[in-house]
Amino acid sequence: MYHYFFDPSLRHKRFHQDVARVETRITDLGIKGRFTRLTPLHDLRETVEESLTQGARTLIAVGNDHLLSRIASVLRNHPHCTLGMIPAGVGPFLISHTLGIPESIAACDTLAARRLEAFDAGVMNNNELFISTIEMHNILCSIECDAKYHLTPLSASHTTIQNLISFQYPDYCDSPADGLFSIYIHPQAPSSWWRTRNAVEPTHCTAKKITVTPLNGESTATVDGFKIIRLPFTTEILQHHFTFIVGRTRLY
Repeated sequence: MYHYFFDPSLRHKRFHQDVARVETRITDLGIKGRFTRLTPLHDLRETVEESLTQGARTLIAVGNDHLLSRIASVLRNHPHCTLGMIPAGVGPFLISHTLGIPESIAACDTLAARRLEAFDAGVMNNNELFISTIEMHNILCSIECDAKYHLTPLSASHTTIQNLISFQYPDYCDSPADGLFSIYIHPQAPSSWWRTRNAVEPTHCTAKKITVTPLNGESTATVDGFKIIRLPFTTEILQHHFTFIVGRTRLY
């Protein structure tokens, strides 16, 4: 059974027509299911747990990347749950674009085609999951990889722990099903007018389990482009934890 979760922002009247078209197309394609129009008062974890208890096996985020990530984050105890997305409203839509999912009504046809792929999840501190990336901007930190070695940048850098794609460096895209994180350490480029942000190649390595410890006092990281967490933290890969509905034009 499909369960569609509509982002609270889609209650705004400027999105009513688009939402109505999406609902009609869902019905026409025979992929109708339960609809939940989320509000700021909803406890998303409770709502998703209740949906799964009632038999839902495919959870669809109708909204932006943040909603998809929030739904995925509460699925620690539900391996192999199928996730999909209808990008609608206000972005970002970087994750959906990387998965090859078109925006709005066209995404319904992608859902109906039901092209499924196994997808790794990242788990933070053995609790919440994430889909794409953890990013740390302009901080000094020690990065322990698989309890075997440490990486310690010599100066403040932009460090990305990546399962899929970086919101700050979207040219770097990784397979989300290889059982590994990619770690990219982007040094601060010289401030010369002819240098661009991507002019200096990052240091790159891979690992399954990573612990990050700050070296210059209290520091934070950004998860999937919007959620702020404090360092230190430990994250590890849960291989093939999700199943995603993807499009033919996926980028990885």
